[in-house]
Amino acid sequence: LTDLTPKSLVFAGRRPDPDLVAAELGWPMFMKGVHQTSRHRASLSVIHGPETLERALAAYAADPILRWQGIACREFVRLRRVEEPQGDRLPSAFEFRTFWWRGQLAGWGRYWWEGKPYRPTEREAAEMLVLAGEAARRLRVPFLVVDVAQREDGRWLVVECNDAQESGYA
Repeated sequence: LTDLTPKSLVFAGRRPDPDLVAAELGWPMFMKGVHQTSRHRASLSVIHGPETLERALAAYAADPILRWQGIACREFVRLRRVEEPQGDRLPSAFEFRTFWWRGQLAGWGRYWWEGKPYRPTEREAAEMLVLAGEAARRLRVPFLVVDVAQREDGRWLVVECNDAQESGYA
């Protein structure tokens, strides 16, 4: 899915190398556990350089949700916001979770339930589902979740894919 999602580096069992991250992704970059984030904390997700990387890695080591996971570092992409951030929480983006059963759409809904409600137009929903469906077609996983979001420039991207039985139904 490299053409559908931001460039990513995965560090399993080792710390992200700041020089490699800078060369491959640049600063800022987006960081998360390979399985999940910890309460969508911006300070642990949007990393501006080697110093903030070190602070975030120290917090990951102490966090019960993050300490056991590998780390994914991703190219930072500005997403269409549906509201401004509150405190240390990532801002809610125009993001949707889609569920696919054997390549067929089973359901979808907005990703962010905290804060201001949002809905796509019919055209946006159609564009979003075409992209998510392409990801599902390529992956051919029986029960799949594809999270998609709209960039500030209006283009859609795949945020991530997950095992649907481990994902909350939107």
